[in-house]
Amino acid sequence: MNEPVNPYAPPQHLPPLVAAAIVDPQESYVEYELTLDEYLAFNDFYQRKSPAARATFRKAWTLRATIWVAAGLGAAAVVYRLAPGAFATTAMIVGIVEAVWLSLYPLQHRRAIRHAVGRHYRQDNMGMLFGRRRLTLTPEYVVESTPYSQTITRWMGIVEVCVQPDAIYLFTSAVSAKIVPSRVFANEADFRRFGSLAQDTLAKAHRVPQATN
Repeated sequence: MNEPVNPYAPPQHLPPLVAAAIVDPQESYVEYELTLDEYLAFNDFYQRKSPAARATFRKAWTLRATIWVAAGLGAAAVVYRLAPGAFATTAMIVGIVEAVWLSLYPLQHRRAIRHAVGRHYRQDNMGMLFGRRRLTLTPEYVVESTPYSQTITRWMGIVEVCVQPDAIYLFTSAVSAKIVPSRVFANEADFRRFGSLAQDTLAKAHRVPQATN
């Protein structure tokens, strides 16, 4: 008797699903809670790292610079027409104000982004973001467990591992990552060792051909 065809089956070229419990004697794990400051620090890092985020900032800065320069030139023209004697002083004041404002814009932009992101994160009222979690590294998977959920990701599903002074970021997409703060380790050596393990395992996963059935 023929097996029924599953109309929802994935394409054959995809790797097999993770359908069994993950048990691995070579696992390394760390348990911790995340704070709002650590999410904000990740966002700051993303804003510096992401080409898309940097391009958005440059466009916003250029737009504001254009508007302010145009406004300054318009004000200077009016002053020159109405009070030519005050033109030089007015032009200097306008130039200084514009230069100071544009130099402060990166700080204003960062504060605005942090405020918006912080407001978004504060909407979490179930402990999904800030509750206790365990992040486990095995040769095959990255496993994140919380009181509410468990996510299992093959290393091929990790885009990049970035080790920063205050945290390790395991990027699962261009805009999201699993965050491991340095403060949760007993010492700097353990933190660096965990980060190196994550980077080495990811590099190995990308060198090994993946199963297709």
